[in-house]
Amino acid sequence: MNRGDPHDVLFGDLVLYANCNIVIPLEDRGRPAYVGVGPGTRFQITGNWWFLHYWEFPLVGPQAFDYSMQTAIVKAW
Repeated sequence: MNRGDPHDVLFGDLVLYANCNIVIPLEDRGRPAYVGVGPGTRFQITGNWWFLHYWEFPLVGPQAFDYSMQTAIVKAW
C-alpha cells in the first residue's frame, strides 16, 4: 500500500482503536502509578496527511481531570 494513494471516500483508511496509557514512577516510589484508557480514531486527510483524535479517561492514580482530549494532524514522511 502506498501512503499517497488517493481515496474515493471522505474518511479514507478510517481506523477506530482503544488505547491505554500506563505511567509508573521509577525514582519517586511514593508517587502512585497512573492508568488511563480511551477510544481513538485515525484517518487519512489527503496524500501523506493524517488526522488523529483520542479521548483518555483516568482509571487509577492521581486524577487531576475527568477526561482529556488529544488531537493531531500528522505528516507521514
